[in-house]
Amino acid sequence: CTHIGSLSPDAAMPEDIAWPEPLTDEVVEAAIDRLLRRESWETITIKIVLRMLEAELLPAGSDAPLKPFKKYIGTAVDEAMARITEERKAAVSFALGQVVWAKMSGYPYWPGRVVKPRQGSALERQVRKERDAGGEAWLVKFFFSDDLLVCPAAALESWEVGCGKGWREAPSQSTGSKLREGYLSAVGRAEAALREPAQEEEE
Repeated sequence: CTHIGSLSPDAAMPEDIAWPEPLTDEVVEAAIDRLLRRESWETITIKIVLRMLEAELLPAGSDAPLKPFKKYIGTAVDEAMARITEERKAAVSFALGQVVWAKMSGYPYWPGRVVKPRQGSALERQVRKERDAGGEAWLVKFFFSDDLLVCPAAALESWEVGCGKGWREAPSQSTGSKLREGYLSAVGRAEAALREPAQEEEE
């Protein structure tokens, strides 16, 4: 799993500092858990985590930033990442033909379908390599673009979970009109596929 903290897992809060009101260890750790389940891990850094936590937990205009707690928060993030990764390995399984949300670097979670790698192809070898290393991986074909990507469990969500997070809505205007149009088209194609019997498609 990706680590963004720099301390050992048993690092503790320094005794000479205390959370600003009304924060506690439990409140901050719960917020970290929510953040990691919502955001992509590919681009997240401790600086981004601190900024997001400050925006979520502290009053607007607060003069009590969380920078003094950087080491503790970094360790808490590492522990949460390890826990979430294990949960996903234990709980997540995707079937051939299943419509999912998949994360490609530089893009929002995008609708796709789990497909079967062609026997003997480089993509089949890549999937096998991931699984031989102890992880889980699936080949996903993205709607609209038809691009193929080998995705680990951490980069996949079921259609229902993604919709529950609001991913059916178009990305923000800052992403550009062409990407927004492609995204909405992909969502439409995914919804059409869901109305059809599941098919075991090959790459």
